[in-house]
Amino acid sequence: MMIIVPLLLLLLLGLALGAVLYDLFAELQYAWRGAHMPWLTGLASFGPTFGGVLRLAPRVANAAVQRCLPGWRRSLAERHGLDLAQLEETTRLLE
Repeated sequence: MMIIVPLLLLLLLGLALGAVLYDLFAELQYAWRGAHMPWLTGLASFGPTFGGVLRLAPRVANAAVQRCLPGWRRSLAERHGLDLAQLEETTRLLE
């Protein structure tokens, strides 16, 4: 849950930013040509925002895992009586 919430917030941010850019780009097209092409406006506004969010989301998820992993390891070791050093070695691929 601690990782899913930031990712959902990033997607919502991308949606909000895309909507703002869509409106801005549509207004610019109306001022420039008196009309706008919705498919072009949508592609030019939502494409980069969602592309950026999808590139940023794995980095945010990795940072969240890096931050939470030591606590998760300690909790697992205490709860299940595991050797913390072995658990760290086993879960090192998550870093």
